[in-house]
Amino acid sequence: MSTGPTIETWAQRELGNATILNRRIRDVHNWLTRPPAVRTLGKSRTLGAGTYGLLPCNPVGAADTYQSQAGIALVGGDGVVWGYQAPVAGHYRVAIGGTFTAATSSAASRDLSVYAAVNSAETGQSVADNAFTVWCPVAISAYTHMGTHVREIPLNAGDIVRFSARMDGADVTWADTSSSPAYGLSSFIELRYIGEKP
Repeated sequence: MSTGPTIETWAQRELGNATILNRRIRDVHNWLTRPPAVRTLGKSRTLGAGTYGLLPCNPVGAADTYQSQAGIALVGGDGVVWGYQAPVAGHYRVAIGGTFTAATSSAASRDLSVYAAVNSAETGQSVADNAFTVWCPVAISAYTHMGTHVREIPLNAGDIVRFSARMDGADVTWADTSSSPAYGLSSFIELRYIGEKP
């Protein structure tokens, strides 16, 4: 896990060499210009009506995904990402964008909620119970909810962020590429280090 560059002080009349200059200037510059960040695309998953389900993603490697540098660990296995682990203590920007497709035409009162939590158990219910933010995507049709939510939060090194969702009244699919390839591309999670804690 990346811990960031150590900030060193110069000694009076100290002579620099390539190793010192790279460590004290290049490595620090690289950290500032490319801080730890990762973006992954949603992996299609159907959630039962009225139940809280974890939102999975595909690992980095597909189009529209990236990892700026080794650092933010992707928590999961077997080609599925279930969480994002902060490499260092600091402030992070958490972004989730998504398309959710209901199994049946929605009634006016149908509600879809998306949750994000830190260090919750790996279940949708636990994420909802411990959420630091709740987002309700906009219904853009009788079947589809869509939108993007961004939040800045402080995290400690090793903290894990997970996401879940729940829809009343119908099964709902996150990142439903069978309905439209664009729904997969528009469903993503991003975690980005933006600075030290004050």
